[in-house]
Amino acid sequence: MVEKLTGLLVGTLGVEKQVAVAIAGLIASGGVWYAVIAYPFLAPFVATIQGVIAIAGTAGIIGW
Repeated sequence: MVEKLTGLLVGTLGVEKQVAVAIAGLIASGGVWYAVIAYPFLAPFVATIQGVIAIAGTAGIIGW
């Protein structure tokens, strides 16, 4: 999951891989708003990333 978010951040926003890993880690651990506070340019992308996590989680539960 973190790899997908990292790729999304690097591909969409053009941030460095280390920054993308830090942001993805914050988001995956439930600290979405901490990520927005630390990196304000993420605000428009938070809903998209939360949507990806929700869909992936739902698909995993359905597939299980």
